[in-house]
Amino acid sequence: MRRLMERQDAELRRLTDAMNQAPPDKKLDRACAVINKLVEQRREMHAEMENMHQKMMHQMGETQ
Repeated sequence: MRRLMERQDAELRRLTDAMNQAPPDKKLDRACAVINKLVEQRREMHAEMENMHQKMMHQMGETQ
C-alpha cells in the first residue's frame, strides 16, 4: 500500500509540475489531467482497500 501511495504521489507531482509550468493556453488541459489522475487514483485506492478488507475477513474465517 505504501508503494502504491508513493507511486501515486510521484505521478501527481509530475502532473502538477507540468500544469504549473504550462503556458496559459495549456493550463486547462493540464488541470484536467490532474483531476482525471486524482479520480483514477481514488478508484485504485478503493479497490486496494476492498482487497485488503477481503483478505482480513478471509483470515478471520468470515468470507463475504
